[in-house]
Amino acid sequence: MVEKKKTLQDRYVIAHPDDRELYQLGESDEFFYVLLKRWSDSELGFGRCGAVVESVRFKKAGTIMYGRVAVKYSHGVDRDGFLLSNERQVLKKVQEKGAHPNIVQMLDWIKKIVVDDTETQPALVLEYIDGWTLDEVCRRWPLSLWVLMDVIVLRWLIQLGNGLKHLHDNNITHGDMKLHNVMISFDGLRVIIIDFGFSTKSEKGHNPDSDMKQLGRMICQLLAYRSRDAAKEFIQDSSLSACKRIVARHGGDFFGYKTKLDGLFDGSMNADGFIACMKGCKHIILERQRRSIPEEHRLRNAIMKDSKLSLKRIYRGANL
Repeated sequence: MVEKKKTLQDRYVIAHPDDRELYQLGESDEFFYVLLKRWSDSELGFGRCGAVVESVRFKKAGTIMYGRVAVKYSHGVDRDGFLLSNERQVLKKVQEKGAHPNIVQMLDWIKKIVVDDTETQPALVLEYIDGWTLDEVCRRWPLSLWVLMDVIVLRWLIQLGNGLKHLHDNNITHGDMKLHNVMISFDGLRVIIIDFGFSTKSEKGHNPDSDMKQLGRMICQLLAYRSRDAAKEFIQDSSLSACKRIVARHGGDFFGYKTKLDGLFDGSMNADGFIACMKGCKHIILERQRRSIPEEHRLRNAIMKDSKLSLKRIYRGANL
């Protein structure tokens, strides 16, 4: 009797006996993708238009290629896959000249994936980001830690501006800039813009004003997390005009009173101007932190010297 040839999945199970429940998700021309956990444990994000699950990929030929990826598929409002297809086209254009460190990288495209034992629309394979969204980071930080982390937040904003600049230089508007669509790696060193379903691209007549206004609203939300007074005003009125007033009133505590961010809301500031403005704020924040009380000064220095200090460790230290 001829022994049946073992598949790559079988060989992986033999090599890793603890991972017996392999669930095949789908395959592309070069790779096939499986879940090593239950579906509920593999879910990374779930929204109105799509969901993201953690997967691993194997190369079809040759040795096993193991690596974590994020597989995004359509459901709900985007059941026909229009937004997902649009995201694929936008990321393809963004990556024509190479990947950008502040924009999520597209790795592959799966023609069909299996969800609940039924084949669904195509799925997008993205790089796996080991981190949290900016919204999750803000919610986890205690209010007392915000003043100590101003320089780190400023570095994140500069990276965010670099990502937007790359998009706008390629005539692409993100269209859905918010705290949920910005991810921070656990080491705190990398900012990644995600979710390009609502992005638009144009060859001429590109207008990035909508992205810059949404960036202004994001800064208003950051100030609301940092200041209770700003939070009260934002809860009462979160319109764009109200955000402009909140940033003008409370932004001086963070950026310095000479820093003007009104251009984010009236269309006069582009990504280059925003990056230059954030870099100009750095010495103001450092000077303010030098005047902090000795205990805050000691903790700030410990955070700034250890560039590999993860966000998890920062939170754990703040809770003691």
